[in-house]
Amino acid sequence: MKKNLLLILIFPFLINGCSSLKRLKTVTQGKVVQQNYIKEIPFEFIDNQIILQVEINGKFYPFIFDTGNDLTSIDLTLLEEVDYNLNKVNNEITDAAKKTRINEYISIKKLKIGEIEFENIGAQTTDFSHFKQVNACNHYVGLIGSNLMRKAKWQIDYQTKTIKITDDIKKLNVNKAATKFKTNSGNYGGADIKILLNGFEDEYTFDTGSSSFISADKLLFDKINSKKKIQHTTRTGINSFTAHGFTTGTIYKSIINNIKLENIELSDQIVDFEKGQSKLLGNEFLKHYLVTLDWNEEYFYLEKKLDFEKPKINQYQVVLYPNYLTNKIQIYGYWNDNKLEENVELGSEIMSLNGIDVSNLKTSELCDFWYNRKEEFMKNTINAKILNKGKIKNVRLKIKQLLPK
Repeated sequence: MKKNLLLILIFPFLINGCSSLKRLKTVTQGKVVQQNYIKEIPFEFIDNQIILQVEINGKFYPFIFDTGNDLTSIDLTLLEEVDYNLNKVNNEITDAAKKTRINEYISIKKLKIGEIEFENIGAQTTDFSHFKQVNACNHYVGLIGSNLMRKAKWQIDYQTKTIKITDDIKKLNVNKAATKFKTNSGNYGGADIKILLNGFEDEYTFDTGSSSFISADKLLFDKINSKKKIQHTTRTGINSFTAHGFTTGTIYKSIINNIKLENIELSDQIVDFEKGQSKLLGNEFLKHYLVTLDWNEEYFYLEKKLDFEKPKINQYQVVLYPNYLTNKIQIYGYWNDNKLEENVELGSEIMSLNGIDVSNLKTSELCDFWYNRKEEFMKNTINAKILNKGKIKNVRLKIKQLLPK
């Protein structure tokens, strides 16, 4: 099955106010110790996320490789293991529920990625605990942001699941046939590239922290759809987890007839639109390419390695996904073109699936079940027992093709 839950990581970093110079120093400081180096390291590709092992004080920790995040971030629980200095500046973040928290800006004295040593890297402290709800099996404790990436050249090979790090772009042997993008990314911040969707051009963040294909605001969907009606289907519910927690809304999954990035042209691909959504180019797109990042020269390169297939959306009436805080499989959303005969509430717990009891699993058992055994029950039809408003309901879930229509 295609991944049901879209994970997008957003950790705001703002250069403004009276502390702007300290913030700017945090995002630009640091260096690589070695010279004349090249190193190839493996990564895990889990749920469309690149996970690298980062060495700190002799111990290894999983970090997400996130070009869309301006500043490297580490979990609060990791601070005891890290040698760092406080940068005497912080970032105050207020979420949609008006809850405010403070992220401290720090300087990490040393960390290693594949034996390449980085010194005095700016970072912010972040509470990653809420990600455990959907990510307990592969829980990461940090993000490698673009501020660290700018200290080297990087080449991501999604096919071999390896990344090369070097100080010399020539050592990466970039194919002359690769598509070359000018990012205009300056000295700090993310990188944007121009994309046309059915003739509408805009700048999209090049974001390896996003598991999506291409995503954009619902306003763009309205513009495209008003010019020529496009096939789409909608999903309502919990759609993403960010630094603020989860977000709910409706995603418009739409077949875009023509997509263009420089000399790359694609037809009939599915793009996500949602109210307030940032414009992102994510791993579902990027994994078809050998990706080379040269931040200093402000050029990124894409060399095609995998053909794009014509996508389909085949889904049950509801979106099922584990909640690892409760160790229950829950309903995270609904497909509006494939509705249940009787409504069940968002967050309702799944008691059994095709006779398999899933109501009393430990975290390790739920991880094993979801990642290794769910194909046992993910058939065209599922007979599910669902706990809804304190009562057990017997519900038949059936797969339906929603796109193309």
